[in-house]
Amino acid sequence: MHVSDLRTRIRDVTRAALDTGALVPLATRPERCFEPPFSYHLRVALTRRGPAPGPVAAVRRNPFLPFEPDLHVGDVGPDHAVILNKFKVLDDHAYPFFYSGVSATTVSGRIRVSDEGRRGES
Repeated sequence: MHVSDLRTRIRDVTRAALDTGALVPLATRPERCFEPPFSYHLRVALTRRGPAPGPVAAVRRNPFLPFEPDLHVGDVGPDHAVILNKFKVLDDHAYPFFYSGVSATTVSGRIRVSDEGRRGES
């Protein structure tokens, strides 16, 4: 994917992911913080999600893998992809993802990633 197409692709994937429920918009309010000599802006959630009811899983897993195919914007080189942040607090909220040490398989033109430690395509 060429960088000039990225913004349009992010917006198209955002609309589709909102329609499927893969993207979860969160209501937030802006807050400006000062810690001299720095000033920065935060987004503070208006609602808080608690832990899911039931037993807590003892297995540690990477919260970013596998990422949901509906959040995949596109590949930007052989080792990087752009994916939407599942919990949308800003418009066009996407980030680069580096495939180092993970396995990726192309499925219907999208990338599916798992924790297997190598990248492959089918």
